[in-house]
Amino acid sequence: MATRYLRWMFLGILVGIFSLTGFGATSLAAEPIKIGCTISQSGRYADSGSYYKEAYLMWEDDVNAKGGLLGRPVKLVIYDDESSADKAVGLYERLIATDKVDLLLGPYTSTIIYPVGRISEKYKMVLLQGGGTASKIFQAGFKYMFLTLPGFSEQHAIGFFDYLNTVPKGQWPKKAAVIYGDKSASIANAQGEKDLAVENGIPVILDEKYPPDVTDLTSVINKAKNMGADLLMAGTYFPDAVLIARTIAELNYKPKYVLLTAGVSDYKYGENLGALANNIMGTAWWHDSVAFSRDWTKRYEKRFGRVPDYHGSGAYAAAQILEESVRATKSLDNSVLRDYIVSHSFDTVIAQNLGFDERGVPSYSMVTLQWQGGKLEVVWPQSAQTAKPRPYAP
Repeated sequence: MATRYLRWMFLGILVGIFSLTGFGATSLAAEPIKIGCTISQSGRYADSGSYYKEAYLMWEDDVNAKGGLLGRPVKLVIYDDESSADKAVGLYERLIATDKVDLLLGPYTSTIIYPVGRISEKYKMVLLQGGGTASKIFQAGFKYMFLTLPGFSEQHAIGFFDYLNTVPKGQWPKKAAVIYGDKSASIANAQGEKDLAVENGIPVILDEKYPPDVTDLTSVINKAKNMGADLLMAGTYFPDAVLIARTIAELNYKPKYVLLTAGVSDYKYGENLGALANNIMGTAWWHDSVAFSRDWTKRYEKRFGRVPDYHGSGAYAAAQILEESVRATKSLDNSVLRDYIVSHSFDTVIAQNLGFDERGVPSYSMVTLQWQGGKLEVVWPQSAQTAKPRPYAP
């Protein structure tokens, strides 16, 4: 009996020692590292926002399957910003001041990210984001924000004009119309399109902005048609990208080329429009055909039942860079993480060797896409080409 008593007493002492030194069961119950963000889960940006939520949740599971960070599990704290910049600003204040999150990830779209950037700067917290590409964001002097989508909103049309310069001049469009929604990224898209058209000797005969929640573009498209614009370019999101395609068809408008921006890369675009999507070009920072992220793409599709677009890869890349920076520095100090990010490059699912300058601007790498025969193809750059570019209407 005495022996049994001594054995239990010895075990009790061991348990106490393990508890006091932080080993054993208490390490498994370590306080989680909280990472906060908002995502547009409702409102006009909800379609694109859904990719951000899926990618962040996938990364949370992936990092925890590897044991978390710094010996602690990772817990995402996600709020719905309802596609509202004001709502997002209030929620990021809440995440930092009330929820006491350790780290941040970014929301979606330039309109929301720009004011949220002021909050991350106020608290000196790193904001890795894959959704705000308007150049004005990076002219604001932010030190803690980094963009994972490899290119600015103004750079979307670079690939199209690179392609056009391989075409005999006699086959070029002669007059351009540029239309765009009244949103930060769309305005920036359009500015880049206009600048590149002029640089390449194509006059812009129509420059027209329309309301952000437009439901009828008949008058705008008719104006481009009646003015004889044979290059139609637009700064878009998914809803107006669909509306433009439908309106062009309804008006029997046949420009040589149609180049849109966001929306076209979403597989729902082709599903929604069917044959009306054919020969419409769009732009993106990434496509699921790229070899270096093929395994990730397959895992994403298996889990969520759909292929990710650049929204998903940009969001996941933001979390990857945050993870790598915490592991490398063994720190949750945002100033330490900021210095590490700006001085290193990263292999991510959206781009390899992705680096940043002091403004948080990433190295450039974008693709031009086109719907052909019901299939979304990469038509530029040539190194990633899955099909050759075609005119919208010869």
